[in-house]
Amino acid sequence: RTARPRFGTKNGYNNFCYLEDYFATYLISLIMYDVFISYSRKDTVVIDRIEKELQKYGITMFIDRAGIDAGTDWAETIAQALYDSELVLFVWSENSNTSENTANEIALAIDYQKTIVPFRIGEFKADFKLSYRLIRFNRIDALPYNEGKVVELGTKLAKLLGKTAVATPQSDPTVTAAPVQQEPQDDPKLRQKYESGRQALLDFNIQEAFTDLTQPAINDYRDSRFLLAQIVLSPSRISHVSKESFKPFDKEAAEGNGYALFVMSKCAAELERDHDAHFSYARLSGDVGDSYGLFEMSECYDRGQGVKKDTAMGEVYRQQAIELGNIHATILHARNLLFGWTIKKNPRKGFNILQSLTEKNIPEAFERLGYCYASAIATEYNRDKAEEFFNKAIELGYYESYDSLATLYTFDENNQFRDEASLKKAYDYLMKGAKLNETNCICSLANDYYYGNVVTQDYHQALRWYKKAVEAGDRFSYYMIAYMYYYGNGVEENNAEAWNWVQKGIKATSNNCLYMAGVICQDGNAPAGYKPADSIRFYEESSDLGGYSAEQSLLALYEIYRPNWYDMYQINQYKVYDWAEKSPEKAIAALRRAADYDNVDAKYLLGIILTDTSLEQADEFQGIDLLEEAADSRPLAYIRLAMLSLEGIGKPYSQDYIKDLCEKALAADVEQKYVDLITAKSIKRSLGDAEVNNDNRADFEKIVQTLKSCIDEKMVEAYSLYTDTLHALFFASDDTPEPASHVSTGKPYFVHDSTADMLGVFFSTGVPAAPEPVTGGNSPYATQLFNVANQFAEEGYIPAVLDLGVYYQCGIGVDIDENRAAEYYKLAAEEGSSVASYNLGEIYFKAGNKQEAKIWLRKALELGYDQERVQQYLDQIN
Repeated sequence: RTARPRFGTKNGYNNFCYLEDYFATYLISLIMYDVFISYSRKDTVVIDRIEKELQKYGITMFIDRAGIDAGTDWAETIAQALYDSELVLFVWSENSNTSENTANEIALAIDYQKTIVPFRIGEFKADFKLSYRLIRFNRIDALPYNEGKVVELGTKLAKLLGKTAVATPQSDPTVTAAPVQQEPQDDPKLRQKYESGRQALLDFNIQEAFTDLTQPAINDYRDSRFLLAQIVLSPSRISHVSKESFKPFDKEAAEGNGYALFVMSKCAAELERDHDAHFSYARLSGDVGDSYGLFEMSECYDRGQGVKKDTAMGEVYRQQAIELGNIHATILHARNLLFGWTIKKNPRKGFNILQSLTEKNIPEAFERLGYCYASAIATEYNRDKAEEFFNKAIELGYYESYDSLATLYTFDENNQFRDEASLKKAYDYLMKGAKLNETNCICSLANDYYYGNVVTQDYHQALRWYKKAVEAGDRFSYYMIAYMYYYGNGVEENNAEAWNWVQKGIKATSNNCLYMAGVICQDGNAPAGYKPADSIRFYEESSDLGGYSAEQSLLALYEIYRPNWYDMYQINQYKVYDWAEKSPEKAIAALRRAADYDNVDAKYLLGIILTDTSLEQADEFQGIDLLEEAADSRPLAYIRLAMLSLEGIGKPYSQDYIKDLCEKALAADVEQKYVDLITAKSIKRSLGDAEVNNDNRADFEKIVQTLKSCIDEKMVEAYSLYTDTLHALFFASDDTPEPASHVSTGKPYFVHDSTADMLGVFFSTGVPAAPEPVTGGNSPYATQLFNVANQFAEEGYIPAVLDLGVYYQCGIGVDIDENRAAEYYKLAAEEGSSVASYNLGEIYFKAGNKQEAKIWLRKALELGYDQERVQQYLDQIN
């Protein structure tokens, strides 16, 4: 309706009350709907969720469920419904953004002067005409689309309409009832097939179970759909089923049977490797309201198979499946809560959901709870409990738990090998599973032969068992075979064969193979047509899929994007790639995601970065927490924490705290040189800004002595403190000569290069001047200064290169040689040293080469050197 006409002012209401009430009643009677929803039929699931939310407030809606056919009276129906609605909700998605029908509805709504509420979901380039038409309306953005935004939408629409929530009991989507078992139908054939299939599943006879359960599942007999889903939802189980066995489901799918459509989606995904068909079948199943179809759509969105990856949308579909009582969706939801794959991590909640499902005798729930007890996730480690749950899962036909039992008997709670008797029992469990052709057990046997865990190491046997595991549908084994060929472990190194197995694995949706493809590209060993930069694409795709490979892919992305950061604290010798951009933002983002997966290396590295207060992204509070979490596994974190405390970051400095951190580091086998660096810095902190005198000379000498191990190891982090201390001792010693008599103050001081943090020794003067010669500057301290600068300069350390220039120019530890000084200054200047550029300018000025002096002095200005000092020379030259 349009704005309600007014026949009189508020003060004149009594004169027109009859007419106004009459027209008010008449106009209100024309309003048939509170909300007209304009949307694309491709977003049906989203609309269903919105409809459910608005119903909480008693909001009436017009939703076109049938579509608009040209030449029918639907256009008139839509126009009338728009006119008869209080307001218009436009669900603005990538689908509706390009829909001619929704564009027409918006244009008509504006013509009718309706209030429009745009609800934008997803990232896409907005249509210009729609943007222009909707610019004056307040929009709700759901980026990404999620449950909270739907609730917000309901609240805002209710407020606009003056509605209040209708009290209705809401179910808890995380608590799921047991599979509904229908009363047996009076069909002895279905009953017989059902009982036979159920027993075959208990015996792990997968092909027979699938065949026998087909007709009962098509007819929704008892819990046959749940039982058959245990086969098709497991990549290893479905691999035991022939393609011919799916023909009955193919026929029923063509008739619109939602469950049959779901089964065909799994056939397309696992046996045909056709992701487009996979999503197409799943979407058709979900559109008719089948809980398994909705669940499979959630998997497609989570993995980006057949559709653009969108974990938020995946969670929406999964929750809808849960609300419809889908056990498998509930189990995956619990696992997501345990590990934080696509939703916020909440291990205790996930554990509780699994516990509730064991009361319904759900076999996989027993397996997952056993894993929690074996891995101390959301509960304390309890080997007996874990074994009890694994055995219960096996009793219910979940023979994958043989592999879990084998792991339980192989490793203790500290991940150490158990005794020989336990290892033999582990092997027996694996053989029991392998004899049943259980995929996980076959793969684990291959792993044991590869690593020599339970059996004698034998690469030939490992490769043989990995190939058996591939035939049984195992995805990880593709990766291991590729790994063996790529690194030449047990077979001749063969990059082409490795790439061949990687591609097979990717087609089989192996996340590990995506990671391996990234490694091969990054190393430059991929076939023609692939470049090293292609590794980024593989790593990014892998990083979205969770698990160990996702963590490693994110760490690889960190290496690619990282600037030259914190060499002292690195866990690997990271390479520099000329083809890769250096992006602190992308490097940190990769570490954050890996840390979210609980990767300890990522937590450690991210902790180091976040505690660097010179960075814009710094967050020392979170950084300290991450370092403390990682310290037990990455003990260099103790050194970082000590260094931070010395700098006034983190816990307040105290000698006891520093001592405790150093002791922990040494106990964890951290190299002595790192502890020596902390010790020397602690001594320097106690000295403060004091100059060398008879009372503290021994402390300065101790710093030099303590840092000797660091200097011998060419530890650049120790260079500045070591040379600063030697400078102080050098200038305080009795045999250090005074600078030339024309120098106004005669007092030495240090200049830190603001561009590259390089250290040079200068003498303060009343006029700008290069470092003055120091005749006879060959004391033991001078010799040490020159020698250490020479050692570090040979390693390419630019601050040492700059210092060598100073020492040659001043004659410290070496005879004066301005030509050599100029050589070292040029090297440092080319690397961005403003001090070196200035000193070169002075050398050339003194030599009468004003043209060359001007070039280097101007470069010093460009690099940020003291403008006033440089300008005095330039003025003389000009």
